[in-house]
Amino acid sequence: MKRKFKFRIWHNGFKRFLSREEWLIGCGGKIFFIEIHGAGISLTECKESFIIQQFTGEYDRRGNRIYEGDILLYSFKPNEHGDREQHSSEVYFEAGQFLIDKSFEFSFSEIKLENREIVDNIFVDNPDRI
Repeated sequence: MKRKFKFRIWHNGFKRFLSREEWLIGCGGKIFFIEIHGAGISLTECKESFIIQQFTGEYDRRGNRIYEGDILLYSFKPNEHGDREQHSSEVYFEAGQFLIDKSFEFSFSEIKLENREIVDNIFVDNPDRI
């Protein structure tokens, strides 16, 4: 299976994700922020003010791409009454794979598509987060 590598970039100063037109990958894999000034452009190498997140290759039940740092609401095992218990956890990359739920280290393959949904990401300060 051929998988495309996709990324999104969070700008700490702007407190938002950059659009695809605002950044590029240069020689040697360096990431640059693009700024347009009249007839010219300037490139700033992404360092501490940027956070790069990779697409996991997986989607939630609504068809949204799941990236590192997304908060997923998911269920995977029915409880003793046959109901599915809901959990929420951050998506992270470790030991060569994308995982959720650090207490159990579940991978995406263990959770069916209809049982996962992006509800947030690590950059949003959401007091109502599940």
